[in-house]
Amino acid sequence: MNALIRGLRIGWRSIQLNWVPALILQLLMVIFGFSYQAEIPWTMTIFKFLAEAKESGGAFFSFIVGAVAAGIISEIFRVYCVDGGKWRREHLIDMLFKVLLMGGVSVMTDYFYRFQNDYFGSGTDWNTLHKKVFVDMCFYSLFITVPMNSLLFLWKEEGFSLKKTVALVFPMSSFLANRFLPLWVSNICFWLPIVYVIYSMPPLLQMPFNLIAVTIWGILIVTISKESRH
Repeated sequence: MNALIRGLRIGWRSIQLNWVPALILQLLMVIFGFSYQAEIPWTMTIFKFLAEAKESGGAFFSFIVGAVAAGIISEIFRVYCVDGGKWRREHLIDMLFKVLLMGGVSVMTDYFYRFQNDYFGSGTDWNTLHKKVFVDMCFYSLFITVPMNSLLFLWKEEGFSLKKTVALVFPMSSFLANRFLPLWVSNICFWLPIVYVIYSMPPLLQMPFNLIAVTIWGILIVTISKESRH
């Protein structure tokens, strides 16, 4: 129970520190969602372009836009909305690290969304949405993305030293309580409502909508990782 409370505290702390960029990007996502449902002409042109780019670019499109959104744009928001516009060496390191990591995760997520659509179909009824969200939260996030992000961010914070990282992973109970659980709890609180929106979109628009959310997550995950050290 103490570990759960700590995870919630860290997640809430990350939102408090980054609420300005998070609010801007969430409003943007809501606007895009309503614009799509209302079929506003100029926004439909944007959605058509994104869908065509996704269809022709495939995994390469997912890597590039994931790297730009979660790596570059998220760090720019973090610097100018959170850190007073002052660039430091750590910002550049975090940016490069997230470009590589989040670009790769975006490719993984692209294939995962394809699997979900192939297995459950592309319907937007509540039964289909619940199934996709359950698999996303309880399997993909729990066993793949959250453990991977926990380990890799720990590795970065330890100066990319494998020896120091392994020393902090064991005993495993300590790593799970101090690193994995806070990130997993924060992941659920942030992504649970958002994935419902994403899975309600047509398959070719799911990744473009995911990229708005992953820009916010690219800001929050740095703070969550650093707060987990205390």
